[in-house]
Amino acid sequence: MDAVWSMKRKRDILTRKVYKWKARLNVHRGQQEYTFNFYETYAPVVSWYAIRLLFTLMLLNNWFSRQIDFILAYPQADVEFDTYMRLPHGVTSTNGKSKVLKLLKNIYDQKQAGRVFFLYLKEKLEMLNYVQSEIDDCIFYKDEIIFCFYVDDRIMIGPDENKIDIEIRMLNKECKIE
Repeated sequence: MDAVWSMKRKRDILTRKVYKWKARLNVHRGQQEYTFNFYETYAPVVSWYAIRLLFTLMLLNNWFSRQIDFILAYPQADVEFDTYMRLPHGVTSTNGKSKVLKLLKNIYDQKQAGRVFFLYLKEKLEMLNYVQSEIDDCIFYKDEIIFCFYVDDRIMIGPDENKIDIEIRMLNKECKIE
């Protein structure tokens, strides 16, 4: 598969001035083939109904919430298949021969990247004794703490700020979060 550069500019909301340039190396998802590079692509996301319900529960009970951001979420998980990517445009090998990169970690823009990361995160949460909701796949419970996520954004709510902070630290040991 070919490598594709994704370039982004981050702008200040008020001034619209660019304050950060970001580059991310992705795979060319149009070149992935079913059963050769992936099987399933479905990754669940929390429903907006559930998010509204959780925030209502939080407000009615004077609970606390924390928004959690994972640092490079998808590349934390291992790849599902042996995947090879050509060197990105502008990068050449020293001896002039064509080379490829073997991916060891999940990478953005793969068709199955969201699903692979969901399964990785679910495994980590279960290791920390979280229980998955029977109604919404993206909500997990542990004692009084409720953890929900949408793609790669997370929210943790509960009645005790200290318990939330402890859970965030425990999760940080398993996954890189901000």
